[in-house]
Amino acid sequence: MFNCRSFLLIVLLFTASSLCGCLTTTTNRGYTLDEEALKQLSIGTTTKEEVLKTMGSPSTYNDYGDETWYYVSKEQQSVAFLKPKITKESVIAIHFNNDGTLTDVKHYSEKDMKDIVAVQEHTPTYGKDLSIIQQFLGNIGRYNSRAIDYSKE
Repeated sequence: MFNCRSFLLIVLLFTASSLCGCLTTTTNRGYTLDEEALKQLSIGTTTKEEVLKTMGSPSTYNDYGDETWYYVSKEQQSVAFLKPKITKESVIAIHFNNDGTLTDVKHYSEKDMKDIVAVQEHTPTYGKDLSIIQQFLGNIGRYNSRAIDYSKE
Protein backbone atom coordinates (compact mmCIF):
# COMPACT_ATOMS: atom_id res chain seq x y z
CA MET A 1 0.00 0.00 0.00
CA PHE A 2 2.30 2.69 1.29
CA ASN A 3 5.83 2.66 0.22
CA CYS A 4 8.63 4.21 2.24
CA ARG A 5 8.73 7.39 0.13
CA SER A 6 5.05 8.31 0.65
CA PHE A 7 5.33 7.53 4.38
CA LEU A 8 8.30 9.90 4.69
CA LEU A 9 6.38 12.56 2.75
CA ILE A 10 3.42 12.30 5.15
CA VAL A 11 5.70 12.48 8.19
CA LEU A 12 7.52 15.49 6.70
CA LEU A 13 4.26 17.34 5.98
CA PHE A 14 2.93 16.59 9.48
CA THR A 15 6.17 17.80 11.10
CA ALA A 16 6.25 20.97 9.01
CA SER A 17 2.63 21.83 9.80
CA SER A 18 3.22 21.17 13.51
CA LEU A 19 6.22 23.49 13.59
CA CYS A 20 4.23 26.31 11.96
CA GLY A 21 2.25 26.64 15.19
CA CYS A 22 5.48 27.30 17.11
CA LEU A 23 6.37 30.50 15.29
CA THR A 24 6.88 33.64 17.35
CA THR A 25 4.12 36.22 16.97
CA THR A 26 4.80 39.88 17.76
CA THR A 27 1.82 42.01 18.78
CA ASN A 28 1.77 45.79 19.23
CA ARG A 29 -0.83 47.22 21.58
CA GLY A 30 -1.71 50.81 22.30
CA TYR A 31 -0.09 53.87 20.75
CA THR A 32 2.52 53.38 18.02
CA LEU A 33 5.27 55.94 18.63
CA ASP A 34 5.90 58.30 15.74
CA GLU A 35 9.19 60.17 16.32
CA GLU A 36 8.35 62.74 13.61
CA ALA A 37 5.07 63.61 15.31
CA LEU A 38 6.87 63.97 18.63
CA LYS A 39 9.42 66.37 17.06
CA GLN A 40 6.59 68.66 15.86
CA LEU A 41 5.61 69.46 19.45
CA SER A 42 7.18 72.60 20.90
CA ILE A 43 6.97 73.44 24.57
CA GLY A 44 5.22 76.72 25.34
CA THR A 45 3.49 77.14 21.96
CA THR A 46 1.73 73.88 21.04
CA THR A 47 -1.91 73.67 22.15
CA LYS A 48 -4.05 70.65 23.07
CA GLU A 49 -5.82 70.80 19.71
CA GLU A 50 -2.50 70.69 17.85
CA VAL A 51 -1.31 67.75 19.97
CA LEU A 52 -4.59 65.97 19.23
CA LYS A 53 -4.11 66.50 15.48
CA THR A 54 -0.45 65.47 15.57
CA MET A 55 -0.47 62.57 18.03
CA GLY A 56 -4.10 61.44 18.00
CA SER A 57 -6.25 60.64 21.03
CA PRO A 58 -4.36 59.78 24.22
CA SER A 59 -4.58 56.32 25.78
CA THR A 60 -5.58 57.93 29.08
CA TYR A 61 -5.35 61.29 30.80
CA ASN A 62 -5.06 62.89 34.22
CA ASP A 63 -7.32 65.78 35.23
CA TYR A 64 -5.82 66.39 38.67
CA GLY A 65 -3.54 69.41 38.86
CA ASP A 66 -1.94 70.19 35.52
CA GLU A 67 -3.65 68.17 32.84
CA THR A 68 -1.51 65.30 31.51
CA TRP A 69 -2.14 63.05 28.52
CA TYR A 70 -0.56 59.60 28.38
CA TYR A 71 0.21 57.64 25.23
CA VAL A 72 0.86 54.03 26.28
CA SER A 73 2.35 51.33 24.05
CA LYS A 74 3.37 47.73 24.57
CA GLU A 75 5.01 45.13 22.34
CA GLN A 76 4.74 41.47 23.24
CA GLN A 77 5.85 38.20 21.70
CA SER A 78 4.14 34.87 22.06
CA VAL A 79 5.01 31.36 20.99
CA ALA A 80 2.14 28.96 20.32
CA PHE A 81 -0.01 28.61 23.45
CA LEU A 82 2.57 29.94 25.93
CA LYS A 83 2.01 33.11 27.97
CA PRO A 84 3.02 36.22 25.97
CA LYS A 85 6.26 37.92 27.01
CA ILE A 86 6.37 41.73 27.08
CA THR A 87 9.41 42.83 25.08
CA LYS A 88 8.96 46.61 25.03
CA GLU A 89 6.83 49.12 26.94
CA SER A 90 6.77 52.88 26.74
CA VAL A 91 4.69 55.77 28.01
CA ILE A 92 4.76 59.31 26.67
CA ALA A 93 3.45 61.86 29.18
CA ILE A 94 2.40 65.20 27.72
CA HIS A 95 1.76 67.93 30.29
CA PHE A 96 -0.41 71.03 29.73
CA ASN A 97 -0.93 74.15 31.83
CA ASN A 98 -4.35 75.61 32.68
CA ASP A 99 -4.40 77.53 29.37
CA GLY A 100 -4.06 74.29 27.38
CA THR A 101 -0.49 74.98 26.28
CA LEU A 102 2.17 72.27 26.24
CA THR A 103 4.56 72.56 29.20
CA ASP A 104 6.52 69.29 29.17
CA VAL A 105 6.96 66.00 27.29
CA LYS A 106 8.40 62.99 29.10
CA HIS A 107 9.21 59.59 27.64
CA TYR A 108 9.23 56.61 30.00
CA SER A 109 10.55 53.19 29.02
CA GLU A 110 10.51 49.83 30.78
CA LYS A 111 13.56 50.94 32.83
CA ASP A 112 11.45 53.63 34.52
CA MET A 113 8.56 51.32 35.39
CA LYS A 114 8.07 49.60 38.72
CA ASP A 115 6.32 46.33 39.47
CA ILE A 116 3.31 46.78 41.71
CA VAL A 117 2.35 43.78 43.80
CA ALA A 118 -1.37 43.47 44.40
CA VAL A 119 -2.51 42.70 47.92
CA GLN A 120 -4.04 39.22 48.16
CA GLU A 121 -6.13 39.92 51.26
CA HIS A 122 -9.93 39.88 51.09
CA THR A 123 -12.27 42.39 52.65
CA PRO A 124 -14.68 40.61 54.99
CA THR A 125 -18.36 41.04 54.23
CA TYR A 126 -21.16 40.44 56.63
CA GLY A 127 -24.22 38.43 55.74
CA LYS A 128 -25.05 34.90 54.78
CA ASP A 129 -22.92 32.60 52.70
CA LEU A 130 -25.52 30.83 50.58
CA SER A 131 -24.95 27.77 48.47
CA ILE A 132 -26.18 27.69 44.87
CA ILE A 133 -29.18 25.56 45.84
CA GLN A 134 -30.12 27.96 48.65
CA GLN A 135 -29.89 30.87 46.22
CA PHE A 136 -32.21 29.18 43.71
CA LEU A 137 -34.71 27.92 46.27
CA GLY A 138 -34.64 31.19 48.22
CA ASN A 139 -36.23 33.04 45.29
CA ILE A 140 -39.27 30.74 45.08
CA GLY A 141 -42.39 32.58 46.16
CA ARG A 142 -40.79 36.04 46.17
CA TYR A 143 -42.43 37.16 42.97
CA ASN A 144 -45.93 38.61 42.74
CA SER A 145 -48.17 36.20 40.89
CA ARG A 146 -50.52 38.94 39.68
CA ALA A 147 -49.65 40.31 36.29
CA ILE A 148 -49.47 44.09 36.27
CA ASP A 149 -50.73 45.79 33.13
CA TYR A 150 -48.74 49.02 32.74
CA SER A 151 -50.45 50.00 29.49
CA LYS A 152 -53.57 51.17 31.37
CA GLU A 153 -51.71 53.77 33.41
